[in-house]
Amino acid sequence: GETEADVRLRFSKTEQADSKLGVPSLHDVSPSSFIVAGLDLEEEQRRVRVQAELKRAQTTEMQIDLGALRTKLNRAISRFRKIQQAYMPVAVQALGAKALPANTLAEDVPLMLPSALTPEQRELCMGGVEHIEAMMRNAQCRSSLVRLRNQLHIKSRLLVYKKGHARHQGANTRSRTIVTRNQSKVRLHSEKYQTAWEAIRLLQGGDPGKVGYRALKREDIRSEEDEDMDWEDDEGAPERGPENQRQISWIWTEAGADGTDAGLEKALRIEWSKAFARTRRWNEEVRLLHEEYRRVRVSLEYEAAKWDTRAAAARKVQDAGAVGYALRQADMYRDLKA
Repeated sequence: GETEADVRLRFSKTEQADSKLGVPSLHDVSPSSFIVAGLDLEEEQRRVRVQAELKRAQTTEMQIDLGALRTKLNRAISRFRKIQQAYMPVAVQALGAKALPANTLAEDVPLMLPSALTPEQRELCMGGVEHIEAMMRNAQCRSSLVRLRNQLHIKSRLLVYKKGHARHQGANTRSRTIVTRNQSKVRLHSEKYQTAWEAIRLLQGGDPGKVGYRALKREDIRSEEDEDMDWEDDEGAPERGPENQRQISWIWTEAGADGTDAGLEKALRIEWSKAFARTRRWNEEVRLLHEEYRRVRVSLEYEAAKWDTRAAAARKVQDAGAVGYALRQADMYRDLKA
């Protein structure tokens, strides 16, 4: 499938061909460049949002850096609005109707791309921006899924290193910082995928079946071997099931780790080998369990026979109490055997 860069290049060539044919343009910025600018702003909003959560209640210097990011983002949004008036005047009107509070943070300002409008409002947009966004969102789903898998691979290796090599407070703190930084990237890619998925759903009339991709849930974000699910100190996290009921997440079966069929086949071969090994191990456990059960019954019968022998010896000396006790013990072992 096409990547985001491929889609941009295709629309750029189409716009260049239209320009050579003398097709008039609504703005100096082409429709595809306008949508790309909006998607870039959306990506920057996600980054600022994650940074804000990471730097919450941190030093004053971090708060200053965050303020600079928001100022830069606000300026970029203002430039975007000027172009939006040419291609999507109805979006500017819809934004004004929302009456956003004056203290709305830059990362929370709605960009009002075509997917955020109603079908009636989208009909008033110009330059084919709705079609351009749909193509770009499809490419976003594909590329963000590949990047998400890559970050999950990295996280898995980082956790293995932390568990096996990080010792004492300093090393553990450094390892945890690296894992947290990588986790922020996992979150960025997962949010990008789900945002693109939701945009496609809205552009397709709200029908999830027409999206072409599956919705990404929280429990789907895990590695192939399910070892990098780091749910520590996370309330409401899903419980990990038994090992013999482990299932690979669908994100690894949509395409390979590199987004190709070859990568998919390699990933599935690895997972199949692990599943086959687990199956053999559990079959062995079942055989061992049957053998242990057989041996327990033999042992109980052996103990009962010993008490029968003791009862017979007690009868010879006519010790009725000892005989009764021995027979009761023999019956107890046979009851356990039954």
